[in-house]
Amino acid sequence: MEVIRVKNVSFSTNNVKICKNMDLSIEKGTFYGIIGPNGSGKSTLLKQICRILAPTEGMICLNGMDVRTMSFKETAKQMGVLLQENGSEFEYTVREIIMMGRAPHHVGMQGDTKEDSDIACECLKKVGMLNEIDRVFNTLSGGEKQRVLLARALAQQADILLLDEPTNNLDIGYQYQMFELLKELPFTIFMIVHDLNLASLFCDKIAVIQAGRIIQNGTPQEVITEELLRNVFSVEAKVEASDGKRPYIRYLHSAALRI
Repeated sequence: MEVIRVKNVSFSTNNVKICKNMDLSIEKGTFYGIIGPNGSGKSTLLKQICRILAPTEGMICLNGMDVRTMSFKETAKQMGVLLQENGSEFEYTVREIIMMGRAPHHVGMQGDTKEDSDIACECLKKVGMLNEIDRVFNTLSGGEKQRVLLARALAQQADILLLDEPTNNLDIGYQYQMFELLKELPFTIFMIVHDLNLASLFCDKIAVIQAGRIIQNGTPQEVITEELLRNVFSVEAKVEASDGKRPYIRYLHSAALRI
């Protein structure tokens, strides 16, 4: 079943076309990774799907409905979002940040319920931050903030998660833990991934964006090749089998910097 459909989507700003005729279909339950060089249009695509930006051309559908016809509250019930962390100007506690994820489920001026509190605690426990529930968000480290924001997205209890490099600021141990957590969730995940080996290890499908276009998508075995690494990322590498199935990248050097 298709849950997200990107139909011939383009986005322009200041007469510059950032996304160009993008077309993508994401099936229910898929862990879908997005990779590409910096500035290629990955985050712009994600922001269009979660309605921060509106496509200049084309259409984005969520569970068969044009997102432009949906209320933001209805969108939030179906789709949790974690963008790159920008901090907060206000001194919210971790508890208050998580409770924001419950807002789409409230009716009118309804306040937080015991069920909301239980869900918030469970989500914080999943990301290892339950003991910090009463801390002020701005006093946390970058990695701790990322884990709290992931917990907020989980607290929305949406069937789809959109994540923009959620392992930023996390050490390698927490990166693996976060990917393992996400892989176990019964959700559809659409995620921008910086580490190509983690993308290969955990993602069911991978789309490659270069210069505003989706140039390839498929399984890690189909997408992660030495030719793609050379042409898209300007690196020389050996792509080897990991556990006999998934590609593993052994980097040799940057083609762009080779003398």
